[in-house]
Amino acid sequence: SAQTACNLGELFQPHLDVPLLRLMVRRQQLPCSSWGSQIITVAIGLLGCCIIIAVFGNSPETSALRSPDSQAVAGAIAFEDEAAELYAAKTKRPRAPSKEQSPEASADAPGPVGTAEPAKPEDSAPLAEPAASAEARKDEAPSYAGEVSSAEDVAANQAIAMSSKEEDVKQAPAVLSDALLERDDSRQVALAQGGNLTKKLIVHIHFHACSGKRICKWARDLDDDRARSGVRLDGMQRMTAACNQIDPDPPNVWLNAKMNACSDMWSLTKNHGGSNFMFIETPLDVRPPCAGMAFVTVIRQPWSRLESTQGKRGWTFPNASALIRSVKVGDDPLDDKFKWMFCDSYHAPTCQPFFKAGYFNNYYVRSLLGMKEGARIPWGQVTEEHFEKVKEILEDFDLVIPIEHLADALPGLQCAFGPNYDVGLNSAESGGRYHWTTTHKKIHLKSTNCDYGVPGTWHDRTRIELCELFLANNEWDIKLWEWAVHRWINWQAGRCRGDG
Repeated sequence: SAQTACNLGELFQPHLDVPLLRLMVRRQQLPCSSWGSQIITVAIGLLGCCIIIAVFGNSPETSALRSPDSQAVAGAIAFEDEAAELYAAKTKRPRAPSKEQSPEASADAPGPVGTAEPAKPEDSAPLAEPAASAEARKDEAPSYAGEVSSAEDVAANQAIAMSSKEEDVKQAPAVLSDALLERDDSRQVALAQGGNLTKKLIVHIHFHACSGKRICKWARDLDDDRARSGVRLDGMQRMTAACNQIDPDPPNVWLNAKMNACSDMWSLTKNHGGSNFMFIETPLDVRPPCAGMAFVTVIRQPWSRLESTQGKRGWTFPNASALIRSVKVGDDPLDDKFKWMFCDSYHAPTCQPFFKAGYFNNYYVRSLLGMKEGARIPWGQVTEEHFEKVKEILEDFDLVIPIEHLADALPGLQCAFGPNYDVGLNSAESGGRYHWTTTHKKIHLKSTNCDYGVPGTWHDRTRIELCELFLANNEWDIKLWEWAVHRWINWQAGRCRGDG
């Protein structure tokens, strides 16, 4: 027991004058009456750790973590967790002026959370629409083809790239650096990275099969501790699978809501119990910036995203192939003569009621351009002009996260949410206080080029068939994903990832 250890320490105190052990005692703040007995307590604990390591140290799991690939990934993660420190070191590139000043939005914002005082009960009142509008976009959008300016950046980019290599990376903990944890200021560093802007409403633009359910679970953990986190979900969001206030299946309810302006989004939150974390799984008809709102999204390699939907309900192969073959360039993708409804019910990840046939022809571009523009683009006529317009829209997001880097995004999310919220970044737990994902999603590079080897089954053949058709008809979505990954790696992925 601890008391026995303390008694032994009193006996052997004259022989234990070891500076290192005394330092450990001071850090542990043990309750023994003298430092000698405290040292014995620590020594017994260390002996127990050695026994555990000897017994379990050669398990397959720990052996795997010692592999070179795992060490490389761990290095990449360690770098990501010190994101703010690296950004501060990049003083060669001046910080761009903030695109949004929000004193009006912050005037009646919820009280600060995670600081000296917890959020007050009245903070749960419905949100008020801010009177001020956001500043216009900058005349020139930042180029995503910037050069890496330092040896530090080169090493960092190489480390990040290793986390996306083709080999499987099962799971690696994304822990914060010891320096940040000891200072307990990682939250403040993350906030400062993006200008410490006050936000009252967080808007997650949810592309299908891009970790929406995982983020929803995290949001519910935040809501469970709303007095500390500041995040509030409404009753509907607690019930729906992806935290939607309005489910996209069927689409009529969302279309009747007529979400066309920032003010419509504020009204929706007031009508749904004052939620301040909105999930939108529909076309984006309200484009940022909006005063007092933070926009975040997760993007995934387009074919990888579509392929994953086959496992959900088993409808995609080979029905989507037949659909793509039936549509010609210039056709109206909303025409019901094209058999887009091959599911037995509306199912947005496969039988998309907003875009119909157009869902298989540059879905990202169409979704970000909204119903009035994106959904109506004729089949095969998404152009570079549309692509450039969508890039401008994403540049006004606070954070755009490639799904393979989702485990590294918690500091950026704290920055995007702003000082009214505490997403648990300072916690020593893996993934923070609210268990943000620590899994790095792998990318199968061969499969993104339809290289599955020799097909052995009907399923293999139909998958390759759809993959080839998909790649031929989704050029701009693929370019958009590549652009988003490039921006993330080069610290240009929004206000909270280098563009602050």
